[in-house]
Amino acid sequence: MAISKARNTKNMKNCLLLFNQGEGVDFIIFDVESTGLKPGEDYIIELAAIKYRIENGDAVEIDRIDQFIRPPFYMDKKVIEIHGITNEFLEDKPTEAECIDKIKTFFGTCPILCGHNVEFDVSMIKEMYKRCDSVFNYEVLLDTLEMARDIIRKDEAESYKLSNIAKLYGVEEGITFHRAIDDVVATSRILRVFKREYEEKNYKLKEEYKDKFLGKKCFLKTYGCQMNEHDSENIKAMLEYMGYKNTDTLEKSDIVILNTCSIRENANNKVFGFLGRVKHLKNFKKDLIVGITGCMTQEEVIANKLLEKYKWVNFVVGTHMLDKINEEVYNAINGSKLDIIAPSIEGNIIEDLPVRRESKYKAYINIQLGCDKFCTYCIVPYTRGKQRSRHKEDILNEVIKLKEEGYKEITLLGQNVNAYGKDLYDNYTMANLLEDVALTGMERIRFITSHPWDFTDEMIDVIAKYDNIMPYIHLPIQSGSDSILKKMNRRYTINEYKELFYKLKNKIDNVSITTDIIVGFPNETEEDFEETLKVYNELKYDLAYTFIYSPREGTPAAKIKDSVSLEEKEKRLQRLNELVNKYAKEANNKYLNKVVKVLIEGPSDKGGKMMGYTDTMKLVNVDCDPKYLGEIVDVVITDIKTWSMEGVIKK
Repeated sequence: MAISKARNTKNMKNCLLLFNQGEGVDFIIFDVESTGLKPGEDYIIELAAIKYRIENGDAVEIDRIDQFIRPPFYMDKKVIEIHGITNEFLEDKPTEAECIDKIKTFFGTCPILCGHNVEFDVSMIKEMYKRCDSVFNYEVLLDTLEMARDIIRKDEAESYKLSNIAKLYGVEEGITFHRAIDDVVATSRILRVFKREYEEKNYKLKEEYKDKFLGKKCFLKTYGCQMNEHDSENIKAMLEYMGYKNTDTLEKSDIVILNTCSIRENANNKVFGFLGRVKHLKNFKKDLIVGITGCMTQEEVIANKLLEKYKWVNFVVGTHMLDKINEEVYNAINGSKLDIIAPSIEGNIIEDLPVRRESKYKAYINIQLGCDKFCTYCIVPYTRGKQRSRHKEDILNEVIKLKEEGYKEITLLGQNVNAYGKDLYDNYTMANLLEDVALTGMERIRFITSHPWDFTDEMIDVIAKYDNIMPYIHLPIQSGSDSILKKMNRRYTINEYKELFYKLKNKIDNVSITTDIIVGFPNETEEDFEETLKVYNELKYDLAYTFIYSPREGTPAAKIKDSVSLEEKEKRLQRLNELVNKYAKEANNKYLNKVVKVLIEGPSDKGGKMMGYTDTMKLVNVDCDPKYLGEIVDVVITDIKTWSMEGVIKK
């Protein structure tokens, strides 16, 4: 059974608080059966509840009630078929007025109530109390329906009905569903399961690891994309908890961790090349700890190679298992041999991983992991798994926290951010998330990476509507040939892509659009490549990231016999890059003598200057005082380069 991720929702927090910090606290799990689904018109016919007390982190039953109630009218046969309680059975039962005192005594002032779809049950009890001239009060509601929606993917259960969830977790034994007391028992079992799920998926640093290795130094090298960079921020924080300090000097390190990328073969080669240096160092520093994480570790062929030729490495941790870094380091120092934990199954989204951000002014926020697109050349679905979205509340809470800490800019990260929420919600999309993030008041909001297939009109409208969503879109095209796009399984035609491109240009003021292009996909003809040049000449991107196709073992494209020589591919890349440089310079020329807003991020490599980016993601070297660090300032552009611009603070 593949149960998905537990997320850091209000229900989850209250659940953990109840069990872990609620010693001696009482709570009630309850359920009602009724004449129908309209609280103002229908009546409760059975109210069942069990009162629990938290003792030693567990719920101990201290009282229960199972009260049948005669309604003032006869029930319809369809209602009776649901719960099996007949009008005849209820004829000698008390009315609600006759048993209200018993019910009020049971509930008393218990502050915490729990149920499945508990809002309905509460509304029914409120109406009953109201009819009996009383008020039903409580402080906290725990809803196992909402918990189920957080934990269980839509494709993992037939529905979120209590009976289906109980069967999914194997806790349905002896239960007759749609009888109130049995539903209460089922809910109590499920609540215990969810509590365990939440504890497992909500990261906690173990006290036994804290400051264990004070004075030790860690060398962490990161390859690849922004998601890898953010993973490294998590790793650094976990190691700092153990006492490690970061070092940029390999030879001074006590532990070396390589956070890898596998998007291209060259990335793998760089890692293995660097491992040669590390092995040489380990020959002299026998106690040096070496770990590998990141996308490369999820490739079976790489794992096998490490087992065969790199047994001196201490641990290998897959992309889904970052929360195990502390444990692996601790075990390695205590003498464990090479340990590889890189399961092929999709990993859980672990909330509350510690993070040591590289900047105090801009931050990355993961909103989803994995990808379901399966482009034929791409290894990501195999290394990061299928798409898993974070819960919207967790994302928004992180944004708000960063804003309160003084951050000026965030970037929402995902392999395909445009598909955010499709695995989690029926009616909440990336457009909805962007709008909610914009409404937090964060000054600058960016997102990467977008797949054209999922870029909706609603997203475009939201971007155009809010000034704090930056007018910068990275929109990979990959090829200008429909034939090649089909072989790549990109799911759009050139005409469809251009339609989206021009929508973005027409609706979003001053939008800057960049792209990715792969040259030399297997059997790409000269005509195919000319189509790419033709499209590039038409669209005139602000910038493009260009690559020669790199076969990745395990992908469909890697099995295609290629007729195009590497020499020819290199020539094509050179021709394409000439266009990229031409139009990059033209795009920058438009900024000369203009005033732009720049977030000053740090010292420039141009001596004595500071650097930062415009809203359109243009690099600007600013001749200004370091006091502007972390500020968004007006800059006059004084000079233009192909890849950057020069400027001064507007007086």
